[in-house]
Amino acid sequence: MSRILIVEDDPRTSELLQELLDQSGFVAEVVVYGEDAVERVQEASYNLVLLDVNLPGIDGFDACRGIRVHTSVPIIMLTARGRPDDRVDGLENGADDYVSKPSTPASWSPASVPCCDAPRRRRSCRSAACVWSRRRDGCGSTTAAST
Repeated sequence: MSRILIVEDDPRTSELLQELLDQSGFVAEVVVYGEDAVERVQEASYNLVLLDVNLPGIDGFDACRGIRVHTSVPIIMLTARGRPDDRVDGLENGADDYVSKPSTPASWSPASVPCCDAPRRRRSCRSAACVWSRRRDGCGSTTAAST
């Protein structure tokens, strides 16, 4: 079963994300602090990380860098910070995609998340869209390899 780590300090947002993912057949786990996210990816294997930028403690950019030290799991930054330079910072710090809030679930669904055609991808098709598509279609492994 595919596991998704939600790193979000807003309870309404994290509850909504967790509920939507659970209803879609994923196992979703929520943490509030960036430090906890870095710790969790060392302890368990995830298929996707949904990461907010504005977090208590270390911010999402630092958490993203910390996660990248331990794994190449796909990371989607889902955040209220929508300036172009924030997006660039997120991608340069290791995120696979950057989605600005407010957004609808459709904006970060498999159909709209860029897959593996971006030249900056460091791995074969393990982006969120590919992981979710394989889960939906029931084919292929959804286990993200650690580096």
